[in-house]
Amino acid sequence: MPSFDSYTTVAENVLIVTHAVPIQRIRPEVPEALELDAIKGPEGEDFALVSTRFFLNRDLRWSPSGEESLDFHQCFSETYVRSNEETGVYVLACFLERETPLVFERLAMKNAYAADFDVSLAYDPTERAYQHYYTELLSSKGDTAIEVSSAGHEPSARTPFESGQEMSRYITDRHILYFAMIGGGLGAMRLEFGEMNPIEGDLLSGEFGYWEDLGVLREEEFEKPYSVLLQPAIEVIVHAPEMN
Repeated sequence: MPSFDSYTTVAENVLIVTHAVPIQRIRPEVPEALELDAIKGPEGEDFALVSTRFFLNRDLRWSPSGEESLDFHQCFSETYVRSNEETGVYVLACFLERETPLVFERLAMKNAYAADFDVSLAYDPTERAYQHYYTELLSSKGDTAIEVSSAGHEPSARTPFESGQEMSRYITDRHILYFAMIGGGLGAMRLEFGEMNPIEGDLLSGEFGYWEDLGVLREEEFEKPYSVLLQPAIEVIVHAPEMN
């Protein structure tokens, strides 16, 4: 039986590329127990947001044992949900860098897949700017490749939000992660982290094979994101999974 330990990690170079899609494309993929946290489009229509979230786990340590210090790349394909008035994200797929079997076991996620990652970036901490950021993921569930840059500017507002800060909080201020558990059932992990302060990125090119294969995104929509956000680093405590 897997050990459902908590862990702490520093998520570095967090890249969140988000697209707005018609609700009917994503609703069948989300458990009925969860409500989609939809937004209104410019003409009052309802949209769901779906995100591809890349990051590097730095110095991941299991608690309470403190065993191992792991560095590995990870990617979530996720959408935004509510449950009993609490907001969270539902992870449709979790991609983990190969050669991390212990992580696969302890996360207890049914939809966790091994992937090969190729990442290169140039970051200027003085300006909080990325001259370039390229990340590629190859897996049995589709390939993803994203290239972005960022001048370090604050996020811009998107409909229906009145400010970029409000929009970025909607995307980043989510402290419950829902997922399908190994063996059945809906799992939930609570996350602790400080308020994120992301910068805005420009999508230079994008391929989103997982979302395309699922029928959620179409190729002509790849390079028309709702938003691109980058967070250079944030410390996260991830509590042990629970049945929801």
